Amino acid sequence: MKSLSSLKNRFFSFSLGQNQENSFLEKALDKLQLGITITDMLGKIVYCNLAEAQMHGYRVEELIGQNVKIFSPKELWNPDTFSHILKQKSWQRESVNIRKDGSVFPVHLMSDLLLDREDNPIGIITSAEDITKEKQINTIEYLVQISEARAREAELANQELAQEVVGRKKAEAELQETYQTLQALILSSPLAIIMLNPDETVKIWNPAAERIFGWTKKEVLGQKLPIFLNKTQEDIETKEEWDKGFASPKTLQQIRLDDTMETRRKRKDGSSVDVSISTAPLFDSDGYLNGTMAIIADITEHKHAEKQLRDSEKLLRALSMRLQSLQEEERAKIAREVHDEFGQALTALKIDLSWLNQKLSSEQVQLRNKIERMSQLIDTTIQTVRRISTQLRPTILDDLGLVAALEWAVREFQSRTEIECNLVIEPENINVEPGCATTVFRVLQEALTNVARHANAMKVDVSLRFAQGELSLDISDNGRGITELEINNSSSLGLIGIKERVIAWGGKVNIQGRVGEGTTINIKIPVLVVDKNS
Repeated sequence: MKSLSSLKNRFFSFSLGQNQENSFLEKALDKLQLGITITDMLGKIVYCNLAEAQMHGYRVEELIGQNVKIFSPKELWNPDTFSHILKQKSWQRESVNIRKDGSVFPVHLMSDLLLDREDNPIGIITSAEDITKEKQINTIEYLVQISEARAREAELANQELAQEVVGRKKAEAELQETYQTLQALILSSPLAIIMLNPDETVKIWNPAAERIFGWTKKEVLGQKLPIFLNKTQEDIETKEEWDKGFASPKTLQQIRLDDTMETRRKRKDGSSVDVSISTAPLFDSDGYLNGTMAIIADITEHKHAEKQLRDSEKLLRALSMRLQSLQEEERAKIAREVHDEFGQALTALKIDLSWLNQKLSSEQVQLRNKIERMSQLIDTTIQTVRRISTQLRPTILDDLGLVAALEWAVREFQSRTEIECNLVIEPENINVEPGCATTVFRVLQEALTNVARHANAMKVDVSLRFAQGELSLDISDNGRGITELEINNSSSLGLIGIKERVIAWGGKVNIQGRVGEGTTINIKIPVLVVDKNS
């Protein structure tokens, strides 16, 4: 719409009276399709053209003198409209006008401020255009656009749906392939595969389960499963419990909490079978327990082989202990014979040399010197015989017990090697049976021998402690530190001997080396310790 501001001063003269020029303008305005309204500053209509009156369903004379609010619904009338026009001097907007019959229609309004010659505001001229058809056209276009957009969305959705259908078919094919693969695995598995429903009835029972337990698939499907869940008669503590049939079945919850267990279960024919059972819970898509899967292996032969191996180990341990016992007895016998026979012979020889020395005259200096050297050699030989006898079997171990023997071994080691050796014994009066005492003593001897030969140590700490029914011996040095390779070397016969001696008594050995810091040997033997004075 064109602005009417160029005509505003001349139009405003309509309120003051008409002249020939104004009559001409009025007729011209009545020919316009736009509604024209002129109001004073209070909103009173002083002029409106025919188009304005017809647009709202009035005659022109009905509108002159009315307030312009007559065109606007009450809920849309804005009291700030005039103040806004005063500030802006012109204003346009889309609004809704009301007709005489109460119907409403959309309009486009343009308002301009009318000024007198001194530029004082004296009124407002407003043009109004009915935009109902334009709105309808826009609405149709909008609906067309919406329809086209929805059509495109529908087309895309159809394409996505088609892709989804293809994807689902592919997924179904893959699922079917996976299902067939799982079926093949279940059927061909050498392990029993059993699936239970939440009510503990059997859902899957493969051929391996039939072979292990003897029940066929037809016999167990849909039935409660008291078979691999029940103990055999050997495991039942009372006859009453056995007489109940399948006693003490585990609940599904208990099975679900199991990881893997080895146990003995009952076959259909009443025989027992050793099995390894691994269980896992099955959940549905909502996270609820949907059943339990059990994988079961027949380990009867494995258990039998284990038993044979344990029996063999027990025999070997017993044989080892017997050999060690015989060895110690032989050592003691040899030590006594060496000490007694050689010691007595050497002592007699020394006595004879002393008698012979007394028979010689003072002038026979050369013979006296020879006898003196022979006597010294005999003394040295006697000391050697005593040392060999003690190393074979120290009599102090048999006469005074383990504590005294350890104290002697530590003193002898320190004297022989000049390596500082400290011994701590708690309590001080530990007394064990001879066989165990011999084992501990020999372990200390072997450990100290290894320190002297290989450790390059300057100090050794030895401790013997008894607490809570367990005897503990620790030997620690500050040498080079034994390596893992040396600990596990099959040619390290000394360490193997230590382990065999300790294990034969049901004990444990722990050997640790720290490079540049030393080696620690710890043995623990469960023993009954008796007070030496009791």
